Amino acid sequence: MDFTQKTILAMLIIGGLAGWVMHRSDFCLTGMVRDVFLTRSYLMLRVLFLYVILSALSFEVMRRLGVSIQAFGPPGLAHLLGGVGFGLGMTLSGNCVFGSVYRFGSGEVTGATTILGLVFGSLIFFEFATPISGALKRIALFKAATIPELFEVDPLYIILPLVFVGALLISSWARAGKLSMKSFISSFLQPWKAALVIAFLGTLSILTFGIPLSISTLYSKAATQLEALILPQHIINNAYFTKGIAIELPFQAGKITIDNGPALDTLSAAQGSLFIGIFFGAFISAKVAGDYEINFRIPPRHYLLAFVGGAIMALSARIAEGCNVWHILGGLPYLSTSSLLFLFGLFTGSYLGSRILQRAIITTPGSAE
Repeated sequence: MDFTQKTILAMLIIGGLAGWVMHRSDFCLTGMVRDVFLTRSYLMLRVLFLYVILSALSFEVMRRLGVSIQAFGPPGLAHLLGGVGFGLGMTLSGNCVFGSVYRFGSGEVTGATTILGLVFGSLIFFEFATPISGALKRIALFKAATIPELFEVDPLYIILPLVFVGALLISSWARAGKLSMKSFISSFLQPWKAALVIAFLGTLSILTFGIPLSISTLYSKAATQLEALILPQHIINNAYFTKGIAIELPFQAGKITIDNGPALDTLSAAQGSLFIGIFFGAFISAKVAGDYEINFRIPPRHYLLAFVGGAIMALSARIAEGCNVWHILGGLPYLSTSSLLFLFGLFTGSYLGSRILQRAIITTPGSAE
């Protein structure tokens, strides 16, 4: 098999396992941030910390072994504002780019609605937001792309103390029962166990394809192909769709090709395979657990919020050069300064979204589910 075929197969397997695990544990990156404001719950943030500690160590080991890892750029205003927008969108929707897929696979129709919103938001970006995004990306805050670069030290001087302190905190939380969630469902998987699996899958993704787990660019590609069907001449005349890059991966003996146009590239092939894997992994998990059910009888405002939230996420992901999965599951373990800035914006946007939800749904008489 060639590099692309190996990547497709690997991402199908990685996606299938991720979809199963995320469904069984309801491993929700949206809830990690949103629940801090809505329910004052910090359990999933502790689980995220566990993931970051494990992945930071594995990323650094891979880097020192010469594994090709797609680097994160220096921080700019685009990452902060993109994070704010993404936090707002994911909180309104109740899903993110991963959550919408595994929930769609397990029968939740708002997951599908969010996916439609993500594609629609990508179309809006192409037509209206590209110049704004370009201007924001030119406003850099500083040149250091990672925390070690910022302090001009070897990454181990940051990672080893982080791992040591993290191990103490995680051990303390585990003894106090602050990493476990109460559940009476026999098939439920504790989120901290899911974090271990997803950290392993993220490492496999880099070993296979050189990039952390992410699928946000796939929605952009779907929007491009849709526009090419409807307005082919517009695609031809727009300079944005003529751009593309190729990134060599010496360790993996291949290269990542990224084409802004409708043509398939290795990135969309990898992310498309990951999408399919997550969907069917969650679908099979729900079927085996006996809780697969499609329910269209939900308030219309929930459909609207899912769609609008998805559109906002798509716009914001393009501005911030990545979604919450890219920056949280990939950038934070990489010690990326742009991802830290995105995370700050994400919490800010989620706070705003939580306030909107509290006024629009939670405090509305008769709207509680």
